[in-house]
Amino acid sequence: LSPIGKVVSTKTVEIFKSIKLPKKSKVSAIKNTTTSFQKENLPEPRQEEIRRPVTENKKADNFQKEFLGTDDRDDHLLKDEEIKYSPDLYVHYYQEKKDKKPKNNKNLFKSILSTIINTIKNLSSWFVSLYKNKDKRKYFYIIIAAILILIISLTVVFKGKGGSNLGNLESQKVLDEAIAAQKDAKNSLTLGDNEKAKQQFTVAISKAQSVTSSPLVAKDAEAVVTTSYQELDKLTSTTRFNNLEPIIAISDNTKGLFIASGEAFLVTENDIYKSSLLGGKPQKVASFPKNKGNFTAGTNLGSVLYFYTSNQNVFEFNPSSAKLDQTKIADDGRWETANAISSYVGSLYLLDGVLGQIYKHSSSQDTFEKGEEYTSTVKDLKESISMAVDGSIYILKNDGSVLKFQRSKLQDFSLKNVPTPFDKIKGPRKIYTDSDTPSLYVLDTEQKRILEFDKEGVFIRQYALPQKFEKITDFVVSVKSKKIWILNDNNVYEITI
Repeated sequence: LSPIGKVVSTKTVEIFKSIKLPKKSKVSAIKNTTTSFQKENLPEPRQEEIRRPVTENKKADNFQKEFLGTDDRDDHLLKDEEIKYSPDLYVHYYQEKKDKKPKNNKNLFKSILSTIINTIKNLSSWFVSLYKNKDKRKYFYIIIAAILILIISLTVVFKGKGGSNLGNLESQKVLDEAIAAQKDAKNSLTLGDNEKAKQQFTVAISKAQSVTSSPLVAKDAEAVVTTSYQELDKLTSTTRFNNLEPIIAISDNTKGLFIASGEAFLVTENDIYKSSLLGGKPQKVASFPKNKGNFTAGTNLGSVLYFYTSNQNVFEFNPSSAKLDQTKIADDGRWETANAISSYVGSLYLLDGVLGQIYKHSSSQDTFEKGEEYTSTVKDLKESISMAVDGSIYILKNDGSVLKFQRSKLQDFSLKNVPTPFDKIKGPRKIYTDSDTPSLYVLDTEQKRILEFDKEGVFIRQYALPQKFEKITDFVVSVKSKKIWILNDNNVYEITI
């Protein structure tokens, strides 16, 4: 080393020798650093580097005093190294966390429940003692009266709030709008603007119906609905039935209704029931054979009923004898797939609304001939759901439109003049007519009505069914009796036309 380097090394060694080291780990690290500094061939240090240890002696002394000097602390206290590496401290920390875990919720619940039960017992005992004490019995009656008043008040408040999705103020606002729309409709009637009047009556009905469940405005809202419908029905040739009682009720899931020989026949998937049109409990009179399919559709042919099943079988049912027989096709033929069946002058007609075809089966003694394709107009018949035959064939499609065929040819025909604002048939279900019925009838389940048209398709009138009718599945018309029977949710209802 150079003379200056030797001086630096000598001074550094003297400084470290003078330091008292209680902890070996820190000093050994410093000595190792010094030794490596002496052994390595380092470049000659600059002048300022030589002087730095001298100028920093005071700092070194402070460092020695604070960190490397004798530890005067109480031996009972943990030192820095012990705190950092003590395994006992970790165990203590884990135990502390463990002790802070929540108590058993089950025991807490039992404790709360026990407290509640004891409180109820104490109150009950207090009430009984209060009642038994003649001098204090009046206070017992006062408390009971106060509790009853509180319960009644809360019931009224919550009923008023929960009776409608709208608050009382909002319900009153909607009712005012309904009344205003009704007044505007009447003014439009006075001015001769029937179309505008119908639209405004419809708005009044819609708004009023939205608040009929609010106790505050229910009565007035129902009055608006009733009077608006009365005016609207006059403009739309509607006969409205608000309340009907069933004449026949059945517990099974009924799919078809038929009237024959002055009696009603209700058909489920597997069974046939008979009931008087005057009422009474239906009686099961026949069942479809097993493995022959479930009831799909049916039709009257004279005094006999024919039922089509899901396994492509047809059964003949005699109402007078309640006998059910499978109907055969000549030459061991097979019935086609179908979703509707109708009849006319001894022939059966099957409608396949998926493939788009009508099959005609002519009768021959005790059997029917093989089916003949009725038309070549296949595309137009797809998505058809119901059929009626009176010499012409009327097909109801799932969009509410009606097709008419004569002698296998598609005619220029449509339903016309259905009054606004309900001029669209939104829920078509069934079309009905026969050779004895001068009109066409169409069931619209979504708008809960039966529409009547002449056989040119011109609207005549409509029958509005109760709003509570949610599962209308079938209907039958008798012009001679001037009756319509409706099957809704396994109940039969009767209206006069």
